[in-house]
Amino acid sequence: MSILSRYTVKEILSHLIGVMLIVVAVFMVSHFTEFLGDAAEGDVPASLLLRLLALRTVMALPSLLPAALYIAALLALGRLSDDNELTALGACGVAPRRIYAAVIGFAVFAAAVAAGLSFWARPWAAVTFHALRDHAVQEAGVGQMRPGRFYQLKSTAEQAVFADARSASDPKFVENVFVEQRDADGISVLSAARATEVVDQQLGYRFLRLFDGYRYDLGPDAQHFEITAYQELVIRTPLDSSAPESAQIHRLSAVELARSSDPEDAAELQWRIASPVSAFLLVLLAIPLSRISPRRGQYTKLFVAIGLYLAYGQLLGITKKWVANGVWPTLPGTWVVHVLCLMTALALLAAPGLAEMRPPRWSAVGRVPRGARSPGVR
Repeated sequence: MSILSRYTVKEILSHLIGVMLIVVAVFMVSHFTEFLGDAAEGDVPASLLLRLLALRTVMALPSLLPAALYIAALLALGRLSDDNELTALGACGVAPRRIYAAVIGFAVFAAAVAAGLSFWARPWAAVTFHALRDHAVQEAGVGQMRPGRFYQLKSTAEQAVFADARSASDPKFVENVFVEQRDADGISVLSAARATEVVDQQLGYRFLRLFDGYRYDLGPDAQHFEITAYQELVIRTPLDSSAPESAQIHRLSAVELARSSDPEDAAELQWRIASPVSAFLLVLLAIPLSRISPRRGQYTKLFVAIGLYLAYGQLLGITKKWVANGVWPTLPGTWVVHVLCLMTALALLAAPGLAEMRPPRWSAVGRVPRGARSPGVR
């Protein structure tokens, strides 16, 4: 690699690191509030927040990397153009294609990294993320309850649990417990002096055991009312063992997705391929956009670049949903969007209006043969 290529790659890489840090930080902050809400509701233990956030960030890296690479290429090439470094290199006889060749070479390397993230890192992170989250939701119960708060139980009936305090002698028990149940038979309110919970993974149920309390049953007509005293009462709630559909798709490898005839699997495979392809195409698109003349305004290329990126991303998302729902055929699928982006980049590179944006060719200017007179000199 020549000195010029290393300089160009270093310029893009420095911008890429800065942009990725900002983008990842914004992403993590926005999703951390979501995980905090789950922890506040008791669905996820606070000890798992950082692990879940890290896995969720790895899942998003294949989508964040092409966008960050696009911005970094725009900023790096725009700085070289605005600081007249491209003009100076042209005056030294360096053709612009040497710089752009280095940029495209870096784009190929970045696309390979995006492919690794999309085909291996993202599926692994997604499977691990859903496994941890599902296990935490199943284990969440009386043991993770905070006294003084209402908790909604996941069951066919509407159930809410409230505990006033945790037992000082045995932390597995909570004291002064109230449970409300709403179903087609009416409303039931249960009070108990103590309560604990047992989770049976083999049977697929959680058992809430209430001790020394009363049950108040109100019929659906609000006229029938019963009070029952009990020493022990057990409420059985099924565990939610079904994994999310997205987690099932993420478990499949690229070979399994390619062999499947399900449109959703085809959409997932094309979405994984879209990450490295978009990383390369966006850098190719950034080359002509960075050459917009400063006379047109310094924000012109930024507005145009953002508009093209939003259109590209929205079309990719729409076509992916169409393929998954069977509305759009698997072929061309999302490839039609990539072809449109490639055609746009090539059209901008070959546009006659961009001729004035290219660095002038200085190699044949300013040279006067020995013994000859310069024009205008007598």
